[in-house]
Amino acid sequence: MRLRVEQAHRGVEPCDAEAPLRRSGRELLLTTSAGGVYCFELAAELEGSPIHLRYEDPNGFLSAAELELRAAPAPRALDLVLTTPPDLPLDTPVHVFEIDALPRPTRDDGAARLAAPWSAVSIELTLESPHGQRRRLGVAQLVPGERGRLELSATELGPPGPATLAARFAGDTTWASAEVLRRISKTARVHVDAPGALQLDEQALPAELPVAVRWTRGAVPTGSVEAFWHDRRIGAGPVTDGVGRLHLAPTDDLLAALRAAREDAGAGAPLTLRYVPNAPWWLPGPPTTVELTLAPPNPWSRLPWFAAAAALVTWVLVIWRRPGRKPLDGDKDRPRVPPGRATLDVLDEDAEGLAGQVLDAHTGAAIADAIVDALRPTLEQVRVIATTRTNADGVFHLEVDRGSPEFDGVSPRLRVRAPGYAPLERPLPRRGRLMIHLSGLRRAILDQLLSWARRKGPPWSGPLPPTPAHIADTAEARSEEATARWAKQVEEAAFGPIAPDEDVERHLREAEPP
Repeated sequence: MRLRVEQAHRGVEPCDAEAPLRRSGRELLLTTSAGGVYCFELAAELEGSPIHLRYEDPNGFLSAAELELRAAPAPRALDLVLTTPPDLPLDTPVHVFEIDALPRPTRDDGAARLAAPWSAVSIELTLESPHGQRRRLGVAQLVPGERGRLELSATELGPPGPATLAARFAGDTTWASAEVLRRISKTARVHVDAPGALQLDEQALPAELPVAVRWTRGAVPTGSVEAFWHDRRIGAGPVTDGVGRLHLAPTDDLLAALRAAREDAGAGAPLTLRYVPNAPWWLPGPPTTVELTLAPPNPWSRLPWFAAAAALVTWVLVIWRRPGRKPLDGDKDRPRVPPGRATLDVLDEDAEGLAGQVLDAHTGAAIADAIVDALRPTLEQVRVIATTRTNADGVFHLEVDRGSPEFDGVSPRLRVRAPGYAPLERPLPRRGRLMIHLSGLRRAILDQLLSWARRKGPPWSGPLPPTPAHIADTAEARSEEATARWAKQVEEAAFGPIAPDEDVERHLREAEPP
């Protein structure tokens, strides 16, 4: 096959240095492979020159064929650099994003193609949620080799949460398509407020009081609130759609202080409210101080003396009779202060049998269908001696015969499991009424990362609680790939669309970096 170019053919070289090539004047004689293929490269200065190809069969069996084409330059690679912090505070009104479009160096950078002026390219900036929803933020126009800026209002970034910020170039005849992705967390400060003084009714304790939980653009959907009096936690409750249901269980000394303040000047005691997030993009704002007062006494609450005497006589008549086991009803009318962690408490050690209630450690909600097992651990295995499940109110009764030979020479264990919660295992009480709190798997996984970061100290932890994204970015900057991979897995388990199970929690606990 003969190849002819309009300019000097010294700019034509075979792709394979061993391929046959014979030069003659302005023509080159090429020998194709057995498959009829030949590859050659053109120098940059020959781009745009006409190329004439002619095929002649030396044996004369095939007719000649000709083709004329013009060499076109291949699109150059473009590297995009998106400068943005890992956390974007939505309380900041305006955010500026900087985008660099850097031409990737080639071996022809000294040729005349670099001297030609380049036209501006369009870089599209988008925001993508973990569920695949894409929000177009804007387009930056910039010349390759320069930096562009895109200024956006915080309202254009959507609600708080994890997201992926993407800068994309679709490509053209000069530049190849390119993109860069950055994982970010859109954060917001949360403020707790009450419309006025919170008032307690001494005849209806513990009490549930509503408070407003908001950020700059609306209601906060999740989390919990806590109440403190002189640094003592006296209440907590879940947050739903901007309303915190604060369950208050005032101590005796607080009630005494409230009574004294009411008698003195009709005032109350200062109560400090704090927001506790269940996701790293909700940041607790400064504590809020409100006034807690005691409602005036109800005159009808002072019963006549004869009623009190009648009650005393009734009590004397029935106290000799030992009451039968009273079925648990979940204490629906007695809200408790959730401890915020997994616990097992024996409320009544003298109660017959083994019964209790299983609740959420952060919201105080009853956990239905939880599995409660009595275990007999041995060197070979752990055997279930007795098992039961909680009802809709989280209540259970476990029939355990502690006199059984199954328990000879071993220390039995109590294990509690529920879908979406980290399992709890403690020594098996002999008897009593139990109050068990389980921590959600997502919370347990995130708490594991927070505890690890606090143990390690800076740069893993700082004044604010560290996020999985912060841990991953710090690890990548320090070339600690295993830690970065673990932090990303924690983020996916804690905040991803698929709820983790016990196997995921166990894997992340075992994969925790030293």
